[in-house]
Amino acid sequence: MKELGKYYSENRTNVRFAQLDTDLVNALIATEDARFYEHSGVDIKALLRAVVGVFGGGSGGGGSTITQQLAKMMYPRGE
Repeated sequence: MKELGKYYSENRTNVRFAQLDTDLVNALIATEDARFYEHSGVDIKALLRAVVGVFGGGSGGGGSTITQQLAKMMYPRGE
């Protein structure tokens, strides 16, 4: 059996966006932010759903968009 890969940083290879298959990009977008092409960075419906989930006793997860996740990585809170 051939090894497919490892999750350690020394086994990763950076690739340019243009090298990624379009189907892979679309699958990732659909998984992470299903309404990515319908909002301008903040998905109000998802945010409200998450807030209702928190106050309704649920986890409240899934409210951030790809844009919000990127901003969080680029501008981390000082801890």
